Amino acid sequence: MTGKSHLLCNASVAVATGSLLWRSCQYPDASAFNQAFGEFFYVVAEFLQGDHMSPMWLWWTLAAFLFVLGTLLPDCDTKSSMIGRVFHLPFEHRTWTHTIWALALCYAFACFVQVGFYLFAGYALHLIFDAFSYGGICWFYPLSRYRTYPNGARVKKRHVFRLYRTGQRSEGIFDVVVFTACAVVVVTTVASVVGI
Repeated sequence: MTGKSHLLCNASVAVATGSLLWRSCQYPDASAFNQAFGEFFYVVAEFLQGDHMSPMWLWWTLAAFLFVLGTLLPDCDTKSSMIGRVFHLPFEHRTWTHTIWALALCYAFACFVQVGFYLFAGYALHLIFDAFSYGGICWFYPLSRYRTYPNGARVKKRHVFRLYRTGQRSEGIFDVVVFTACAVVVVTTVASVVGI
């Protein structure tokens, strides 16, 4: 997936997951919206009032930054990627940065720094979505490897979940399907809680 696609899909999944977590709280009345999202509204109100240094505002800003960073970070092994233009590691694409080992490092960070969970979540979603691309990913690289074809294509051995090709029309269709599914989850969840 391209960086923009990762941002769209990861943000969609995050919002849909947030709505499901909100629903799981099962507030008893229509004021649930204010109860569940009170903290979020409080942060927005602080921003509109010019208070950009409150602890809550700083926490959610850092969480959003880490989520976006985690979403883009696996592609730091490609100079042409959104993050690769700023920070580049000299690895072959979809090798070390697209493994369970890199994800474990993000998880370890999240264990020591609570807000690090958002970095881990963004990173994990990136890897999951890349696993559905035509080439797939080798979760246990270098223990598992890619098969390289004469045309230069690299595909994970025994990869069967080929839903889209990166940079092709199928990727756009995949993005639309993920976004639409997440939008349906959010709309139905909000409607069920507020009684619409």
